Amino acid sequence: MEKNNASPSHLKDQFIAAVADVEESQNFDAIRNELSGGLDSLYTFAYHFYDHGKYQKAVDFFYVLTRLNSHNPTYWLGLAAAQQMLKQYEKALDSYSVAALLAPESPTAHFYAAGCFFSQGQVEKGLQALDAAELVAQGQNKHKMLISQLALIRQAWSNRD
Repeated sequence: MEKNNASPSHLKDQFIAAVADVEESQNFDAIRNELSGGLDSLYTFAYHFYDHGKYQKAVDFFYVLTRLNSHNPTYWLGLAAAQQMLKQYEKALDSYSVAALLAPESPTAHFYAAGCFFSQGQVEKGLQALDAAELVAQGQNKHKMLISQLALIRQAWSNRD
């Protein structure tokens, strides 16, 4: 396949071929080389599906992206968010964990993981995830608003009967 042809039809064909290769051979290096330059386009499709409520399709795209580039925390966050929307909380927590390991300076994964815990009725674990998010966010000016939100969320969940 040509590497620089970025038409939607060509990218769709590349994606379908990539999924088939992932399922059959697990040869991620070859697939990654085949799609070089196309991962951003695949991410755009994945995000589009997520943004339009097509969460299973988003999961499928983000899953392939995480297989093709397992070191990109954005792909893991996207996968986790789509899984969370499908109420696949345990899978989402696993994906958020990977994202947190890949981006230890970002509180984002901890923040959204708290939502998974709360959705499962695991309030104590949710509060611990909020604490982790706050710990990571402290000292970073860009996260001042988030720290305020964390305090409000923590207060709301701490006051529940």
